[in-house]
Parts: sequence; C-alpha cells; structure tokens
Amino acid sequence: MQAWTTGLFDCMEDPNNALITFIAPCFTFGQIAEIIDEGHSTCTTSGIIYAAILYVTLAPFLISCGYRSKLRNKFDLVEAPAADWVTHVFCGSFALCQEYRELKNRGYDPEIDTKRKKPYHLHHQSQLHHQEHQKHKQTRNYSHVFTVLVSS
Repeated sequence: MQAWTTGLFDCMEDPNNALITFIAPCFTFGQIAEIIDEGHSTCTTSGIIYAAILYVTLAPFLISCGYRSKLRNKFDLVEAPAADWVTHVFCGSFALCQEYRELKNRGYDPEIDTKRKKPYHLHHQSQLHHQEHQKHKQTRNYSHVFTVLVSS
C-alpha cells in the first residue's frame, strides 16, 4: 500500500481548488468522478447527482466516500487518516481537495475544458493517437526521401 502524495489538510497546496471546493464541492466531485469512472460518467452528471444528494439529504458523503474508495483501490492507497466514510462525513471538503490533488500529482488533469467534447481520458487518448499518427507519417515521408536519394 502506498501513502497519499499530500495530507488531508494540505488544501493550500492548491488554493484555487480549495476555494472552489469550499464554495461548490459538487464541481470538484464531478471532476474527480469523471476521471475515476474513466469517462463513463461526466463531470456535469456526477456534479448534479452530488448537488441533488446534498440538497435532498444533506449527506453528500453517501456518494463521495465510494469514490474515495475507488481512488484508493485504483492507486493502492492506504485508508488514512480514517475509514473513507468517516473522512467524508467529518472532513468532506478536505477529502475532495486531497483526492483532486492526488489525481493531479499522478498525472491526471481534473481541470474542466468547456470546449472539450469528450471526457478527459478519451480526449487525452485521441491526442496521443494523433501524435503517433503524425510521427508515423513523418517517418514514412523520410523513408520515401531516403529511397529516392539512394536510387538516384
């Protein structure tokens, strides 16, 4: 099991995210859920569900602690400083900030790009595919030039 890359109360490592999370935790939750669900749910959908649960039950931990568990399982993280549900019941905003920072520290970008039509991981994959295609195309062009030069 690995340790978290930041502590639960290290919110000021990313003050912008801390402010957004304390004002609108549904936004941060949506960003986290989109990545954890690998694009099977969108930031908007997850954020609306979180907001609805918050509005109706005042208990958003009913959904958020499950995503903390998914995140821990994905990266083999220790269940610390307490059980996932306890962390989200008593320190919900701090937990969301920590999860957001964990994703960033592991190379994910939870930031929302409103112009993007695809979930983050699919957008990222298509960019990588495009770059590989461009490399292959250049390599093919260079080999053609080489063939022409050698045959001359």
